Amino acid sequence: MGRRDEAIALGETLWQSWPGAAAEDGYAQVIGSNLAQAYARAGRLDEAERLHREILAVRERTLGPRDERTLSTYNNLGMTLMKRDRLDEAQSFLGRAASLRREVLGPDHPKTLGARGNCAVLAFKLGRFAEAA
Repeated sequence: MGRRDEAIALGETLWQSWPGAAAEDGYAQVIGSNLAQAYARAGRLDEAERLHREILAVRERTLGPRDERTLSTYNNLGMTLMKRDRLDEAQSFLGRAASLRREVLGPDHPKTLGARGNCAVLAFKLGRFAEAA
């Protein structure tokens, strides 16, 4: 078993140890988000997308759409969708992350710049080369 597989197994154990309603707990959200990222890195994109969406629903409800943790989840879901070649849907989430990060964190914040970079990669994939530049 590789280190990634070990991390996923541990993440699954921790995630399953929280009852459904307790997923609104901040620690459970971090565990779920990290597990979703591990799934995405392992190419388990169906599982990554499902878990990103689950975490996003909780974070939007409990933290609001402008909280940095919610913005990170928009970004992570968008990147997972881009890996799945669901580019229009990815654009919605990546654009939201970039726009809100600009408003909340400012235009020169590293996370705003990273989100804008992700939008540029997506624009390139969509053949919108002027937007990507």
